[in-house]
Amino acid sequence: MKAKIFTILSTFGAIYSLYLFYLEHFVGVCFTGYCSEYPALLGFLWFALAPLTLRLNKIKKLWQVSGIFGICCLVFIEIYHRAICPFCSFAHVLGLILILVSRI
Repeated sequence: MKAKIFTILSTFGAIYSLYLFYLEHFVGVCFTGYCSEYPALLGFLWFALAPLTLRLNKIKKLWQVSGIFGICCLVFIEIYHRAICPFCSFAHVLGLILILVSRI
């Protein structure tokens, strides 16, 4: 059951990150005026690597720490620039939920 939920969340997160990349890079839509496509690409890679942690326990801690570190850095940047994006915040929350599910 945990593996199924984990896989669904990671797939949704990867697709959502690609959608954010599409909005920022190809459509030019930015809801805060301070967007870059790189966090969306890194988010895609992070979510896409998530299913590997089910099979390779050795990389699970590194994956979790990199997720927490990335989320903290991106939230700090949003706060610093006073540009809180609800779409990015949703991706951050989804990442935190995925980390919590991986710890169960």
